[in-house]
Order: sequence, then C-alpha cells, then structure tokens
Amino acid sequence: MSRPGDDRGLESPFRDGEQALSIDQLLGALVLFAVIGGLSEFLGGLGLAAGLLTPLAAAALIGVMINAMTTVTGANGLWETSGGVEYSVCIAVVALSIATIGPRRLALDRFFRWDAGGWTEGAVALGLGGIAAAVVLSL
Repeated sequence: MSRPGDDRGLESPFRDGEQALSIDQLLGALVLFAVIGGLSEFLGGLGLAAGLLTPLAAAALIGVMINAMTTVTGANGLWETSGGVEYSVCIAVVALSIATIGPRRLALDRFFRWDAGGWTEGAVALGLGGIAAAVVLSL
C-alpha cells in the first residue's frame, strides 16, 4: 500500500525524453486538422457540384468521410438515428458514383479526358481518398 506522496510504482505515460504537448501545440494541431478537413469537404463538394476536377473532388470527399466514419461515428453502429455511419457512407458512395459515371456535358470537366468517367476514374478517386484518409489518421 502506498502512502500519500509516495510515487513508487507509478510510471509516466511518456517514454524517456518525451514530454506532453502544451495546450498551444494541441490547439494548433486541432485547428490545422479542422481547416484541412473543412477545406477538403467544402472544395470537394464544390468541385462535384460544378463538375470541376471530378475525380479529385470525389477523392477529397471520400477521404473526409472515411475519417469521419473511423473517428466520430464508427463506434455508434450503422444507422444515423443512433449517430452511426449511414450518412457518411451515403456521401462517400455518391462521390464515388459521380467519379465513376463522370460529370457529363454540363460540367466544367467536359474539356478534359476524364469527362466520360469510367472505372479508372472511380478507382483513382477511391484510391486517393483512402490514401489521404490513411495519412491523416496516422498523424
């Protein structure tokens, strides 16, 4: 049994030489990730709506939705009524569908090679979104 002030047996959660993040460092990282996530979602949605750089816009939305599913809603199950991943999955699937089908004739992408869509564009969107999500989640 330990006495008050006796810290034998208590180990630091940090490795030798490691220190805890200061509040300023932590807030700086949180703000950085919030800005990256917000800009990715906004510019990805704007790109899909305008049909501009469609595979990249879809990749941005897919990456953000994968991060949302793994960090926020994944523990709550599938259905949105209980705070689950249903809504995020729907957004990711719609973005992937638009990248695969293609933006069509009213889009700003009609001048580029990927205006017709296809499996390659869908695979690029899914791959880039997955890689981006994995990189952000590993940080």
